[in-house]
Amino acid sequence: MMMMLAFAAQVESQSISDRVSGAMAAMRKMPLRWRGSRPSYGYMPAPMPDEHGGKGWTLVPDPDAVKVVERIVRELLEGNTVAAIAVGLNLDEIPSPRDHWSVKQNRAKGGKTGAAKGSHVVRTVFQWVPAVITRMLRNESLLGWKMHKGKPVRDDQGNPIMATETPVMTREEFDRVGAALDIRSVDNRERKDTDALLLRVIHCDHCGGRMYMSRPTRNGASVSNFYKCNSHARGDLCELPANIRADWADEHVTAEFLRLVGPIQTKHVVEMPG
Repeated sequence: MMMMLAFAAQVESQSISDRVSGAMAAMRKMPLRWRGSRPSYGYMPAPMPDEHGGKGWTLVPDPDAVKVVERIVRELLEGNTVAAIAVGLNLDEIPSPRDHWSVKQNRAKGGKTGAAKGSHVVRTVFQWVPAVITRMLRNESLLGWKMHKGKPVRDDQGNPIMATETPVMTREEFDRVGAALDIRSVDNRERKDTDALLLRVIHCDHCGGRMYMSRPTRNGASVSNFYKCNSHARGDLCELPANIRADWADEHVTAEFLRLVGPIQTKHVVEMPG
């Protein structure tokens, strides 16, 4: 009897999940209809206008977020780097996209974020970082398109379905911003510093942030690798960023490590198959 009751509950749970998923999929195909959850940065929910049925919710530009987007685009087109823009936004204490939504909902800023495997870090605020700005500026939601899993939602004719009547950007503005980002973009899809001996060990003496391996080239030839402070990637401004040759740091840390723990006796168990 208990197995039958458990099976019935499982079937009901699956049917509820299917109904909710089907409803969300249907709403994604409805022009201008917002299905809920956190909207893309630059927009906020508003009641559906009467000329479009008056039922449900739609998205309209968020005046506060639009001002920030306009500032970012203006500074980018003036020649500032994305890292410098992120530092300026953090210095002015402008909420990042995640904290902006929390402020709109009268919730506390910050929260949990990923860290090393199996752990997490609790932050009081989420800062602007270059990756957040780049991802936001390349998101077609600024054109007013509906997005799902990072891709535009399209109708039967392949046209993108609009989520709002008043997009934050025109197609010309969006392409111009994308071209400005392409000029400065660096292909970081393949990490080249994961074999660094002191990754997550060596830190900047001034700001305390992690230092990462840099492999520069000069006239097509490789030169000495070095560890550098990576504060700009975190949206911070380190006034005295540290830089040190990698081979010097690796040799020094290796010698100190062996001096301290080299004499310690260890036991190794070796099993020989009989």
